[in-house]
Amino acid sequence: MVKPLVKKRGARPVAAAPTGRRQALLKALEAAQAKAAAQETRFRADMTRVRVALAGIVSTEEAERWLYTKQAFFGDRRPRDLVKQGQTNRVLEAVAAVASGIYV
Repeated sequence: MVKPLVKKRGARPVAAAPTGRRQALLKALEAAQAKAAAQETRFRADMTRVRVALAGIVSTEEAERWLYTKQAFFGDRRPRDLVKQGQTNRVLEAVAAVASGIYV
């Protein structure tokens, strides 16, 4: 949330009303912050889904190491980065393949 500008009149601060351009910029900033917060929430939820899928296969430490290490199967990209880019299903499919005994 963006803090409004404050003008002091006497002992009490009075909030200055944003003008046209400033108001548009504030709305754009608030929209960008809301979008970033939603993306972060989605990323955290998707990482939890991947961690839960890995939990039945490997230890927590091995899962974290796998998530943050470049994998040849993903073109030398980290599974964590793929999740961040919205490719969670691709990572979950690889985890499912490993769970069924297919080496990736």
